[in-house]
Amino acid sequence: IKIARSELLEVKCVVNVKESPGLEMARKMGADVSAKGVDYMVEHHKDLDIVFEATGAAAHIANAPKLQAAGYYTIDL
Repeated sequence: IKIARSELLEVKCVVNVKESPGLEMARKMGADVSAKGVDYMVEHHKDLDIVFEATGAAAHIANAPKLQAAGYYTIDL
């Protein structure tokens, strides 16, 4: 996960809608990880400053209102 190389950013949570190699990598890095998607992040991580969303257009349309309601500054990759 490239963000982990940053001296300014911290990876706190990584979510997906299914188990994946990326989730396993994040788990090994010590991030909180879930295959329950954005709903998990919104419920368990109210203190996030920035969310990097790396999804397709359809998922972004579904996730954007949830992320906005949670007050996250979201960057759609």
